Amino acid sequence: MLAALLALGLANPASAAQATTLSPKELQQILHRATDGYKVVPKSRAFAKVPGVDAMRARVELYPRKMQIKGGVNLRDWLYDGMIAARTLEESAVLAEAARDRRQSELLRLVCLRALRRGRAPVPAKALLDKGFRRSAPMLREEWQRCLGSLLLQDRLDWTGVRGGAAEARVTLLGAGPPFLGLQGLPGLSAKDQAAVLAAFQRNRDPGDRALMLRVMASWPQLVPETSAEGASAQGAAVGGVSALEDSAGGAAAGGGRPPGGEFLQAARSTLREAAEAWRHRRLANPGELVAIQESVVQYQHHAAVPLLIDALEAALAGPPSRWGRELAATLMALTGRQFGDRAATWRRWWAAEGQEWLQKARAGRGPGSLDQGGAATPGDAGTGDPDAPAAGHTVGARFFGLPVDAQRLCIVVDGSGSMRQPLDHRSCAVAAADELEDFLGALPKSTLFNLWIIGRNGSVCFPECQPATRSNRRRAVSMVRGYGFGSSSSMYDVLVEAQRVDTIDTMVFLSDGGGSWGSFAFPSHTLDGLAQEYLRSGVRVHTIGVGATGVRREFMQELARLTGGNFLEIRKGKRETASDQPSGGSVRFVDNQGKTLGSKAWGGEWRTGLGKRWPKSHL
Repeated sequence: MLAALLALGLANPASAAQATTLSPKELQQILHRATDGYKVVPKSRAFAKVPGVDAMRARVELYPRKMQIKGGVNLRDWLYDGMIAARTLEESAVLAEAARDRRQSELLRLVCLRALRRGRAPVPAKALLDKGFRRSAPMLREEWQRCLGSLLLQDRLDWTGVRGGAAEARVTLLGAGPPFLGLQGLPGLSAKDQAAVLAAFQRNRDPGDRALMLRVMASWPQLVPETSAEGASAQGAAVGGVSALEDSAGGAAAGGGRPPGGEFLQAARSTLREAAEAWRHRRLANPGELVAIQESVVQYQHHAAVPLLIDALEAALAGPPSRWGRELAATLMALTGRQFGDRAATWRRWWAAEGQEWLQKARAGRGPGSLDQGGAATPGDAGTGDPDAPAAGHTVGARFFGLPVDAQRLCIVVDGSGSMRQPLDHRSCAVAAADELEDFLGALPKSTLFNLWIIGRNGSVCFPECQPATRSNRRRAVSMVRGYGFGSSSSMYDVLVEAQRVDTIDTMVFLSDGGGSWGSFAFPSHTLDGLAQEYLRSGVRVHTIGVGATGVRREFMQELARLTGGNFLEIRKGKRETASDQPSGGSVRFVDNQGKTLGSKAWGGEWRTGLGKRWPKSHL
């Protein structure tokens, strides 16, 4: 349950004051007996602030006991808050021991690792170097790698009982296997170690692992080309495009060494070629890998990737309608400072004429903001220059509550909780969702595949896998929404993760008030932390539509969209009004992610104002 909902439990000042006067032992006893997490919110909140080893042991003991009670996620999230608040080595040792204890539940072990990563206390290295972590379930193993690597970088590990010290942790992380998350940003890796990760990437067929490994390899320091004969050769070869870059990278590898950064470029080249082949055959390219490349080249300034991106842009625009043409154009503009929009031919001409000179300046440390901005395309040839305008020939015809959606494989996720019964206009939120879904599915391009999930205690899915938007499939999806009960608890976090992992999708539309009441997590910070890690793996862009979302629930929906490069649309119940061309009654205001009212829709009528304009800029 999000913090806004928790505030309801704290509305009684006397109850909150009483909780703060109870002793830690009394608070623990109350929580131990609790059968309704909502009724003990003040006590849960007070206990989260209790320091000491005994309180930390109590949190570890209580956590698995509150999985099935009403409001259990509410109580457990407060316990998790208390874990994050650990300040001493002794407190964090309790969490580290619980994390490596295979008798504990996977969720508790995961929570302990995340708490250690997000906290401030020193952590005993010996417990986290346990080899049993390597044999854990994938999600737990990834969190262990991420936690251990983060603690090593922050110098928060206590080496008591570890003979090799930091060197032992590096060996453990190298031997942990894909996706090697502990090596992200880790300095001092040898060329042999980097080559081993690249080889593992080339062997690995798990798309999520490959996406994460791309991000890891991109984080390693690059060598300034002017200081190396190999670097100078690669710099000159890059002007020739992908094939020349491939020859340079392959030759350097064969010669026994390649400048740091070459592993990422080689992995990116093969990944983008696979994507181009998928687009050529109108298949889905792996979104996690594509997003990893796009974000990494900008974050770590991999300037030599420009010709790879130009080839990928050309292939994306020639393929089926999708998000990739616009996003690749935005990446090129962010990396180079040139504003050529989605015109691949213009990018190619600029690179052939000025690429070598530009790359020399960029690799010498002069970023896009300081480089000469010459070579601008001529009017009519530069494209839109707008990363959020549809790519050339790729118009967005399908809109859900007015939100433009472009995707090759799409998942619509609808909140199944009782809040969807609340009135919106003359309809409930649930009926409005079904009406909008019917119109939206009817406008999808024929090449788009879709699926539908409804969030309850578990996720209810319409199809085993994504299906074309045929008349019968559209009718089945709409009927599922119209016939759903909308009253159960909602496992928002778990269903959002499951929907991305069960069926390979590249875009999600999430309709909700932003609150959850069951499952693994519900507090905004805990939920967003997990969903942000999932995004790094999946690359799924999440558009969020807040129906009746207010306060921190609204902020959660807005931040989820921002983190994943999506757009946030807020739907508010408006004042009653009368218009000459509309029936008298309720209307709904549509507000963009800047808080600006775009227009209103009354009782199934047409958009009245503002919705023909370009949608707000997406987060790159």
